[in-house]
Amino acid sequence: MADIISVIVAVYKTEEYLDKCVKSIINQTYKNLEIILVDDGSPDNCPKMCDDWANKDSRIKVIHKTNGGLSSARNAGIEAAAGKYLMFTDSDDFLEDDMIEFLYNLIKKDDYDLARCGFYFDDGKTLKGENNDYSVKYPDYDQLMIDLVSNGYTSGAVWNKIYKTESVKSNRFLDEDGCSEDIMFNFRFYQQNSKVVFCDVPKYHYMVRENSIVNSEFKELAYSIVRAKKLILESLHNNSTVFPYVVKSLVESAFIVLSGCIRNKAFPDMQNELRSDILKYRKYVLKNNMFSSMCKAKTVILWISPSLFKFLIWRIK
Repeated sequence: MADIISVIVAVYKTEEYLDKCVKSIINQTYKNLEIILVDDGSPDNCPKMCDDWANKDSRIKVIHKTNGGLSSARNAGIEAAAGKYLMFTDSDDFLEDDMIEFLYNLIKKDDYDLARCGFYFDDGKTLKGENNDYSVKYPDYDQLMIDLVSNGYTSGAVWNKIYKTESVKSNRFLDEDGCSEDIMFNFRFYQQNSKVVFCDVPKYHYMVRENSIVNSEFKELAYSIVRAKKLILESLHNNSTVFPYVVKSLVESAFIVLSGCIRNKAFPDMQNELRSDILKYRKYVLKNNMFSSMCKAKTVILWISPSLFKFLIWRIK
């Protein structure tokens, strides 16, 4: 009999998209599923919709809980998961019909702890795959870490992956990780000497909406990605192979968040901290060929004249 795969869907204020998401899961070519809908205290019609779906398909289980955020909802799903493997799906996204079968075949091939596919950015009008390399890869630890900090959503996200459940049960999403809960979850997972396989054929549709976290107004939580990169750097500071890539990723993320702060005239304390985060590595940036001329120029300007840096950011808004 085929292994049970648990699909965890955190649900909150997505009634417009939930049916399409759930349909894409129940219609998978791989049928032996445990579908866990975690209603995170959603104030709209989502709780009833979850219950209605459970009444239609015996594979669906519903957890109703008080609102605790995405990390809390996913952790509740992990606690309830009974499958040999588990996956996470955002309730406003959807899956290609064969996504789960595709990932299952990858992870089962040689008893891997994690398998990854690619995805589409989908705004309802256009599709764009983030990666056009569809070869199968078997990264070692250093390659995993470089990929994690360098490969954007493809590596950082949890929704384009399947995990061996026994390898996840000791891992959890943490509230303090903020908007970077995915990358930190994967970082901790990889720290367990995980055996991983990648094949980035796009199978997941990541919906980009105007009111999504990606497109929401600038918030203090934006700093969480810089915090994540700092934690990863601290852990890997003695790894000479990976260190340059983490520094590059940290500096680039810090510049993005700093520019957001400046353009929104927000969080002066955060701006000072971000400037310190960048300039801590200024000598490394200026001497290392991994950094672009633009990055080097921004670092020099930020170092010599923060006011000029702000002026230039405002001008190119």
